[in-house]
Amino acid sequence: MFVFAVLVLLGTLLKASSENHSLTYIYTGLSKPVGLPGIHEFTAMGLLDDKMIDYFDSENQAKIPKQEWMKTCVPENYWKEGTQSRKNKLQWFKESINILMQQMGQNDSVLHVLQWMVGCEVEMQPGGKLKFLQGFWKYNYDGDDFLYLDNKGQEWGAVNYVAELTKRKWDHYWNAKGYTKNYLENTCIDWLSNLLNCGQQQLRNTSAPEVYAIKKEAKVKTNITLICLVTGFYQKDIIMRIKRNEYILTEKDGLISSGVVPNGDETSQRSDHVEVLKSNLSLYTCEVIHEASQLNVKVIWDISVFNGNKAHIMVPTIAIIAIVIIFVCYCKRPICGGSSTAATSGPIPPKVFLYKTKSQVETKLTLVCVANGFYPDVITMRIKKRGQILTEKEGLQSTGVFKNDDEAFEIKIEVEVLKSDLSMYSCEVIHSAKKIIKFWGNNTDDESTHLINRMTDRTRL
Repeated sequence: MFVFAVLVLLGTLLKASSENHSLTYIYTGLSKPVGLPGIHEFTAMGLLDDKMIDYFDSENQAKIPKQEWMKTCVPENYWKEGTQSRKNKLQWFKESINILMQQMGQNDSVLHVLQWMVGCEVEMQPGGKLKFLQGFWKYNYDGDDFLYLDNKGQEWGAVNYVAELTKRKWDHYWNAKGYTKNYLENTCIDWLSNLLNCGQQQLRNTSAPEVYAIKKEAKVKTNITLICLVTGFYQKDIIMRIKRNEYILTEKDGLISSGVVPNGDETSQRSDHVEVLKSNLSLYTCEVIHEASQLNVKVIWDISVFNGNKAHIMVPTIAIIAIVIIFVCYCKRPICGGSSTAATSGPIPPKVFLYKTKSQVETKLTLVCVANGFYPDVITMRIKKRGQILTEKEGLQSTGVFKNDDEAFEIKIEVEVLKSDLSMYSCEVIHSAKKIIKFWGNNTDDESTHLINRMTDRTRL
């Protein structure tokens, strides 16, 4: 799971307006045990839109569901047959790593890692039809690309002499290109379609997102800023419009939108705002349509009434208002004190630092993760234990995002843990400019940790 936590989160985040979906399977085999909790000689996981849906490791040797809906979305024999398939791959990985080590003149004095990623990406067409965009079928050895199939499943690429030997063997003994092309463009898409429909049905059954209509004083006394905020939705495709009578406002009318941004709990939010004359307030409404949760609502600022289906409108809390006001200042930075060098230079990736501090309890220590120097300020930062996100219930503390003197931003999170559990924890940082995963580990100079970090930087799986 140590390696897979890296790979899951390195997947490309879908844009808010995207109708793209993906189904990916990632397998990792190690040449020898590493003796760390949660790190197995072989692990396999299935990912639907970057969310884990099934899992297998060499210790438990059972393919299991990681989403509740997966238990009812697959045939009765799926888990039994899937377990046997994973066991076969476990054996194949052991044999393949031994062969590669022999061909490269290596021994087991150091850790060697073989990875395989296979899957497909599609675009949702009008009417729900899926259009094939690309397939993934690639192998990685010790942090370097090894053997891969191009996006259309037409040509194998080999990066060195040993990979070329494997390519020739596959081309000679079986129709590798034909098999993989059929899997990527047909079998994979069929599975993706079925799983996507079942998974989305679960999201439709969730409660509707919350919609807030907020008014904020503008610098011009005769004006007021109208803010429409929707938060807590899963499916990212959402329509939000601010209207004057029935005219839809655009950027030309001064409308500013955050776009869809993550909340940090797998849900998303979006905020739109515009400055208008106070005397015209009654002319404006905010319309929000979120088909996945059957939300269709219109909000009128001055009397706060709505119509639609399954609407959920709440009076905004002080915390929500504060978030929106911060967003307004960020979007209209000259109003908040002038533009910064960061604002004019585009997104800047964060620098992430991990360190440990002593705890008052001898058996414990405090893990600290810091991200700084990033821009803009929208960022997701998590500490995980074996892939599970820690929350305030587990003692997690956060400073929140704050601005440095150079106009870039910083955030720090920390949690107190048992020293014996140190190797189970990782820090994940997701920013529009970069995604970073780092692990504390029992010893940051450990050879296996260096190898996995190097693999993280190069594979982009």
